[in-house]
Amino acid sequence: MGRIPVALIMGLDASRVKTGYCILDTDAPFSSFVERGRLYTTPSDGIMIQRLLKQQQQIADKLEEFSVDFVSMEAPYFGGKDSEHLYALNQFIHKVFLDRGTFVICFPPQQMKKLSLPDKKIRHDEIFKAHMIFKAQEYYNLEGKVLTDDEADALHAGRLGKFFYQWHFEKKLKESDLPPELKSAFCGKKVWQRGEKAGATEYKGMIFRENELFFDFNLIAKRQLKRQLNGAQNGGSKRNTKKQDSSESGSSFSHPEAGR
Repeated sequence: MGRIPVALIMGLDASRVKTGYCILDTDAPFSSFVERGRLYTTPSDGIMIQRLLKQQQQIADKLEEFSVDFVSMEAPYFGGKDSEHLYALNQFIHKVFLDRGTFVICFPPQQMKKLSLPDKKIRHDEIFKAHMIFKAQEYYNLEGKVLTDDEADALHAGRLGKFFYQWHFEKKLKESDLPPELKSAFCGKKVWQRGEKAGATEYKGMIFRENELFFDFNLIAKRQLKRQLNGAQNGGSKRNTKKQDSSESGSSFSHPEAGR
């Protein structure tokens, strides 16, 4: 999946009411960002579908404003009271990514917590918003400044995505350069030593989970176009074959009135 490196990437924590986002420069230090903020919807924006569409458009506008072709986002959390709306918004946003040919990597919420605070000697379900905010402030030199939980999550997602981008696309980072937890998350493999699976390799890293944890919508569009072209060619070949068969059968057909 070779791509021309782009200057800016987006970190995203999408939600119906408050979407956190950040813009990061791939060539700048990991402690810097170009912009961070929130995208809001309110009941005055209309019924649910109207609010989801507004959030979709606001995200699309940010992508357009900064010419972003790479997005690193927190995947929706399923199992909560707003899960259905988050799922719907996620699909709406992915329609924008599809239309733009964006590369998207998605970090499940629990995984993002563990990767953002790898030195925390507590379970991921004991990491709360305050922990994430504090760590983001530390990473981005924002100590003493107001930082919302949505922006903090977007900054964490962006930071992790920047590591992935520099490793997978720019090749600035080798596997050996990645922190152990990121190496495991990005390209981890497990070779079974015992039992029925002995000798088998389980590919657990994100890079092996295409169209699940990462989406190359530029490549997806190209594949779809190729399938359509092949389908059109195959359809044309079948029609030509039918015409040829019809022509050949017609040449050998003797009409009762022939010769009169």
